[in-house]
Amino acid sequence: MVIDVLRNDELETQEKMMLLLFYLGMADRYQLAKLLARSVHTVDQTIKRLNKKSKEEKHIQSCTAPFNKGPRMYQLGPAGWKWVMGWLEEDRRYYERSESQKRHYRGMTEILIRLMHAMGRDEALDRLRFYNTYEATEMFRYPWEVVKWQEWQDMKLRQEEEKELPRPDLCLEIDDSSFWIEYDTANESPTKIKAKYRRYYRAFNQLATRSSSRKPVVWVTTSRSRVELMKSWLEVVRRECVPITQMCWHR
Repeated sequence: MVIDVLRNDELETQEKMMLLLFYLGMADRYQLAKLLARSVHTVDQTIKRLNKKSKEEKHIQSCTAPFNKGPRMYQLGPAGWKWVMGWLEEDRRYYERSESQKRHYRGMTEILIRLMHAMGRDEALDRLRFYNTYEATEMFRYPWEVVKWQEWQDMKLRQEEEKELPRPDLCLEIDDSSFWIEYDTANESPTKIKAKYRRYYRAFNQLATRSSSRKPVVWVTTSRSRVELMKSWLEVVRRECVPITQMCWHR
C-alpha cells in the first residue's frame, strides 16, 4: 500500500520510487518529488541511476504527458517490475500501462498529493490509508467472495458476476471514515457514467446494511459544469433504483 511505502524509513529513495510507481500506475516527476519529499533533481537523478543498472531492460520507463501537455509520465519498466515482485514476494505478469489512461493515473495520484498537503504530511501518514484500484476492487468484492465461495468455484459464473460489480478507482480511509473514490476525467459518455451508477446501486442492494463495502461513493471530476451534468445523470438512475447510499462530487 502507498502509505506503508512512504512510512517505511528502511527503504532507499529508489526503492520507494519503484514501489510507488507499482501502486500508483503512473506519476510525473513533480508528483514523485512531492510524495517522496525529495527535490525534482533528486527524482531525475534517481531514475537515471536506476536505468543504468541494466542495458537490456529499464527499471523506469517514460512516456509523453496526456495530450502532450505538462511533464512526462513515468511507469515501471520490466526490470523495475521484477524488483518489485521480488520485494513483495509475488509473481504477477508485467504489463505496460495504457497510454489512454495517463490522465486518469495523474488525476488519481493528484488526489493523494492534495490530501497529504491539506492534512500535513506527518498527519496524513498517520491517519490516511490510500488503496489503489486493484486493492479497492479486492476490498469491494470481499463480501461476495465470502458468501459465494462455493458458487464461484465455477470460474465462468464468477467472471460473469464479477463483471456486474463496480471496480472503484480508489478507496480512502481517514481515521474511522472510509470512501470509494471514482475519478472522472470528463471524457466518458452519460451512458457509461449511468452504467457505473447502476452497478453501485445493484451491488449495494445485495449487501447487508453494515457491510464494509457499503461506503459512500465520492466522484472527483474536473469542473463545476461536469458536476452538474453528473448530478443530472444520477437523478435519472435514482428514479430507477432505490437510493440506498450516498454519492457526492468534488471538483
